[in-house]
Amino acid sequence: MKKYRVNRVNRVQYIKIVATWILLTILALPVIAKEKTKGPNGGRVMKLGKGYVEFFASKKHFVEVRLLDKSLKAFESSDSEVKVVAQASSGKQELGLIAKEEIFIALQPLPSDVPYELVLKVKVKPNGKFQDIPFVYDTTLCQDCNLAKYVCIFEEN
Repeated sequence: MKKYRVNRVNRVQYIKIVATWILLTILALPVIAKEKTKGPNGGRVMKLGKGYVEFFASKKHFVEVRLLDKSLKAFESSDSEVKVVAQASSGKQELGLIAKEEIFIALQPLPSDVPYELVLKVKVKPNGKFQDIPFVYDTTLCQDCNLAKYVCIFEEN
């Protein structure tokens, strides 16, 4: 009889240990993935100070940038300034973006000869410094997630 109780207790402890391990693994996934996620408007989300910034380019390479809070909601910031510097094979090109409510819009498109290095320059406060966020702008589709590689949620892209 005692042997049966010991085995039953061991099974319960085993189930608790496995359940705890599964729960911790699920909770750790966002940390492991380094918060690499597709933005609420389909763009690339990057850390910016205490919040985030979302970079999106249309199929014709026109840029939209949104400043996001911690819950990934866009907010209006009239004091902010955003620039995009493209270092394409056709030469270096700087785009100034204009603010329109809670979105920054480029009036001219990015070069179409992808991939190339892109630097997103964001100044949140009027007397602050620009924060540079470099990344590779590549519009070819990722085979794993079917998103443009600059938005891809997998670490290798």
